[in-house]
Amino acid sequence: MRVLITNGQNRIAYAALRSLGCRGISVCAADFIPWAMCFSSRYCQGHFRYPSPFRKPQECINSLIENGRRQNCRILLPIYEETFLIAKYQDRLKSHFSLAVPEYEKMLMVHDKKRLYEIAQRLEIPTPRFAALSAPHPSHYPWLEEARYPLWLKPRQGGGAWAVVPVASFEELLRRWTRPDLPYGLPPDRFLVQEHVPGPIFCVAMLFCQGKLRARFTYRQVRNYPLQGGVATLRVSDRHQGAESSLQRLLEALEWHGVCQADFAVDQESGLAYLLDVNPRFWSATHLAVICGVDFPYLVYQLAAFGDIEPALEHPIGIQSRWFWGELRAFWEAFRQPGERIKALKTYSRIRGADSHFDDLCLKDPLPPLVFFIDSLRRMLKQRSLTLRPHDSLDGVWE
Repeated sequence: MRVLITNGQNRIAYAALRSLGCRGISVCAADFIPWAMCFSSRYCQGHFRYPSPFRKPQECINSLIENGRRQNCRILLPIYEETFLIAKYQDRLKSHFSLAVPEYEKMLMVHDKKRLYEIAQRLEIPTPRFAALSAPHPSHYPWLEEARYPLWLKPRQGGGAWAVVPVASFEELLRRWTRPDLPYGLPPDRFLVQEHVPGPIFCVAMLFCQGKLRARFTYRQVRNYPLQGGVATLRVSDRHQGAESSLQRLLEALEWHGVCQADFAVDQESGLAYLLDVNPRFWSATHLAVICGVDFPYLVYQLAAFGDIEPALEHPIGIQSRWFWGELRAFWEAFRQPGERIKALKTYSRIRGADSHFDDLCLKDPLPPLVFFIDSLRRMLKQRSLTLRPHDSLDGVWE
């Protein structure tokens, strides 16, 4: 059965494409930009463009149905933010495709950090203290004056370090709160302030079938871009029982169906795992799970095609994956720090051989990373920034 993969412009879709293509499964890729990296892959058996899922949602759904039929696609595998739109219209799409996605309302519940923390607290899952900027003044949250700074200013909806800003002091927070100075000029009710939990970041990914756990994978973030609070560029497979137990309890309570990934900060003193946020879709380290034997794209394909799968709950520890393009940008940021040039050169040039892999580089399939590099370079020059805004988005909001 041919599979239709969306959001062919990013490395997550490329990981899914390689996973299925290497198994001999025919894959068609789609996106709303003409230079999506997956279009040039040797594993891509067909491709097409659809209208922006953010600006023209109905036209996007119509295009998926019409072009999917032309390409003889039987299974739909949504990858990134368009997963929300596909979940919203899944009843209509199921007349044309087999798919395994969560219910739209449940996705919104965990995507909105304020709603997520309220659910987690009822389930006795640890979360950092937070304050919603929809309140008229910081005095509504007395803990803010005595908190250990920096705190993190984050959008209530959003992922991938989008619009995340450190707040160095209570004075800075008061200024941002009373005279809104927020990322991208967005209104205060779109943001909250989150307490910083010092310690490593563990990430847990799971696949559920109608409320039952079917696959699990855990990894630890090692390096990020931007260096503080950014997206992981180097991760290593690991385990953390507390984080795994918390996410499983949350998804069981929601009777989840499909994939989900969550970030936890593990307090360096107590060892307690604090739930930070949830991605109710595929995530940036999907390729690491694949090479560790928990092949989420293939498992979701099987779940959509056959209705259930055999559990995949174990994986090796110590396997690394790197996001090559992210590592380059992180290296440049580290290299520019005063007195850090030698350290940056040593840190970012170190490769661990057989236990280290790249998300977005494949010697057997060289064109996609080249296409991604050219597109990113073009956008950096146009935007005059190493931190790129997406081609198109709803700025993190789904309703």
